[in-house]
Amino acid sequence: MTKIVVDRFPGAPVEPVLDCVIDNASATQIYALAADTIGGPTESSIQIVADVVQKPETITCLSTTGLAAVLSGAGA
Repeated sequence: MTKIVVDRFPGAPVEPVLDCVIDNASATQIYALAADTIGGPTESSIQIVADVVQKPETITCLSTTGLAAVLSGAGA
């Protein structure tokens, strides 16, 4: 998941973004992302991260950590 965050949100601090994504992903999404860590990011894991980043709860989390760069790219 780190590679996805680095690729999709260049310049954003990785750890806070990962924390927000993990905190707001469902158990099913976390399981799917964990399974993808073995072979690297897949289209599915990229889509999961994109979906989680667009959740209102995730946007709130990101905004409270001062990640304007992520928020401006959240719909990308």
